[in-house]
Amino acid sequence: MQITRIKAENFRNLESVEIFPDKRLNIITGKNAQGKTNLLEAIWLFTGCRSFRGSKEKDNIKLGCEFSNAEIDVNSQNRVNKFSYKVKKGAIKEKKVKINGVEITKNSQLFERFMCIIFTPEDLELSKGSPDKRRNFLDLGISQIKPKYIGAINRYSKILAQRNSMLKNHYDNSSYDFEIWDTQLCKLGAYISLMRLAYVKRLQIFCEELYKKISGGESLKISLNSCILNNTSSTDEKEIYELYYKKMQEHLEEDKRLGFTTFGIHRDDLITKINGLNSRDFGSQGQNRSIALCMKIAQALIFSKECGETPVVLLDDVFSELDSTRRKFILNIVEDMQIFITGCDANDILKYKSGKIFYVENGSYKALK
Repeated sequence: MQITRIKAENFRNLESVEIFPDKRLNIITGKNAQGKTNLLEAIWLFTGCRSFRGSKEKDNIKLGCEFSNAEIDVNSQNRVNKFSYKVKKGAIKEKKVKINGVEITKNSQLFERFMCIIFTPEDLELSKGSPDKRRNFLDLGISQIKPKYIGAINRYSKILAQRNSMLKNHYDNSSYDFEIWDTQLCKLGAYISLMRLAYVKRLQIFCEELYKKISGGESLKISLNSCILNNTSSTDEKEIYELYYKKMQEHLEEDKRLGFTTFGIHRDDLITKINGLNSRDFGSQGQNRSIALCMKIAQALIFSKECGETPVVLLDDVFSELDSTRRKFILNIVEDMQIFITGCDANDILKYKSGKIFYVENGSYKALK
């Protein structure tokens, strides 16, 4: 999968930009706050995911303008697909997303047509950060190869919020029936648990080999700390549902007392161990960063294996945080993928790979090489 053209109009500080990237390596350089990351965000829009900056769609509209527009042409499976993403201020229909001129209505349609991996400085804390970051990492990785999965995650989150609202506001109403929420949560939870387990098993295979290479032989083990699967060896969805439902009933009185749902897949986590020791407790900063690198690279490799083509890789100001060994490691592993790198010393990267350099200043892009 390769982007052959990128256009951004009134997108944050990008007034009118059109570039034709290299099929392998693209280095976006320039001073701080000039618009390097904005181009990556314009690309990321077409994954159908929320902004990696946490911003809203209207935040992408340049100050003083009424709309923003982004376009990319993507060569995938010997066909060029044209994507466009336009957002207007104050319009009844604020957003219009099109693929080959046809308007789409669901983000899952983007999941199925464009695949991208983003790596930011915050991702370097993936193995040591909060459990919700690792759950999001898992869920995004699964959704990219199983687009319908994101629907289950979204439904689970909505039902969980409804149940928590009832627990908080009606905990003293003994006649209130939680079964309608619990049944739905457990059905979705059983499915999500098994999907996460299958993905983590794939993740372990890739990460173990990657980590041996980057560490010089250390052993990395990754496992799913599941609220429900830790208590059974079964992989039968119906059996998992029944066990899940039983556990929910056991925790119901505690949930009423505390005012929120204490048991469920929303408390799952990933456990990473180096040579048998928990990396969050005993791993060095360098070891945990290497784990994070391996997890993100494995995400891209799993997609390539499952879908038969490589994703586009976005590295946003990550190289400045890494030593030369880890930089070279990334470039060697993803050498068959199209890469966009921001905020780095272009000449240092070009020691390893050839590609194009784009210099950005005050939202304007210029190809240097």
